[in-house]
Amino acid sequence: MTDEKEQPKPEKRRRGRPSKYSDAVVDRICTRLVEGESLRRICSDPDMPSLTTIWNWYRREDIKEDFLKQFLRARAFQSLVMDGDMQDIADDSSRDITEGEDGEEVVDREHIQRSKLRVDTLWRRMKCMNPEMFAEKLDVNHGGKVEMSLPELFAAAARERLGDGEKA
Repeated sequence: MTDEKEQPKPEKRRRGRPSKYSDAVVDRICTRLVEGESLRRICSDPDMPSLTTIWNWYRREDIKEDFLKQFLRARAFQSLVMDGDMQDIADDSSRDITEGEDGEEVVDREHIQRSKLRVDTLWRRMKCMNPEMFAEKLDVNHGGKVEMSLPELFAAAARERLGDGEKA
């Protein structure tokens, strides 16, 4: 008989993605958002929570406010970073002119159009991420003068519907 010493059991390794809410995980997500990654790309990383987990965090009343505050702050900052990216794209003309088959300079209209599309797409995303700073403001204040009373306005609308003549 041999003396077999009991081997220590290897530590159980956690499997799967993190699903428990933690400030550390949210900080990592927000940092990657600020660096320009999309939420979908971040959640495709095996070390990050899935999109479904993020959705569940968003729906939980006990953590929703803290999570949303951090997430929206990261998105707002990401929009500021995108502003710089947009400027870089607009300023880069290095590929606007290429050399054609005969050696002459040729305007690369496809590259110019793609750059324009990239800038337009970034602009739309920035307006969604940070509407307070980037969305167009619509002035709804009325600075004019009302010329007709309400009954006169209804009468004019009725005359317009019936045609300029009055019909019985």
